[in-house]
Amino acid sequence: MESSFSSNSLVLNILRQIKDAVCQLENWNDGIVSPDDYAASPDGMKTLAATSMLLEAIGEGIKKIDSRTKGALLKLRPEIPWDDVK
Repeated sequence: MESSFSSNSLVLNILRQIKDAVCQLENWNDGIVSPDDYAASPDGMKTLAATSMLLEAIGEGIKKIDSRTKGALLKLRPEIPWDDVK
C-alpha cells in the first residue's frame, strides 16, 4: 500500500511538471497570433506538433492527479473545466 506522503509527493511532482510545461508552451508559442502562423513554416509546424504533445502530457498529468487524490484536489477549483482539460 502506498503511503500518503509518497502519494502527496507524486502529486506535487506532477504539478511541478505541469507548471514547467505551461512555461514551455508560453515560450514556444510567443509570437503566435493566429493558427496560420503554425502552417506558415516548417518551424511553425514543429511548434504545433510539440505544443500538441505537451498539451496531451498536461492532460495526462491532470488525470493522474485526479486519480491519486480520488477527485478531491480538482474539486477545490470548480471554476476550471477539468473534463475539458483532461
